[in-house]
Amino acid sequence: MLGAGAAVALYPDAALRAVSVLLGLALLAAGLFEMLPYLLFRGRICGIGGATINGAITLLLGLLVLFNRWITVAAAPVLFSAWILLTGAGTVVRALDLRHFQARRWPIFLALGLIQVAAGLAALFQPMAAVRVVGLLAGLQLALRGADALLSALFLDSFYL
Repeated sequence: MLGAGAAVALYPDAALRAVSVLLGLALLAAGLFEMLPYLLFRGRICGIGGATINGAITLLLGLLVLFNRWITVAAAPVLFSAWILLTGAGTVVRALDLRHFQARRWPIFLALGLIQVAAGLAALFQPMAAVRVVGLLAGLQLALRGADALLSALFLDSFYL
């Protein structure tokens, strides 16, 4: 996801034209992979509820992007702003869940979530600016989701109960 985020941020015009297929598939895969830990480790790892919510939201957005190409291109800024906001809220919930279980590195996930919430709100309240930077927004979100996945993998031992 870090690579996809960089590619989308570097080539926003091409990303917007190809958003209905390439990004839809990336979102679909990201959503599935984000939901996978819940299916595999439910009850053994804390903090995966928020990731599961993020995965479901990402999966649904991927399906919407794949099957509604024309609407997606017109509504891309609003869709991505809402995606960033909602997955950021899910990451905040995950961080608070990790805090509840006294995981050491929960503030890292809280910071990632708050960055996403702030970016999502800014984009929703400035839709014309979001239109100009939709590729950058999508790239930022993919990079943040990739950072979340990498940090989860690095700190997985601290999530065991």
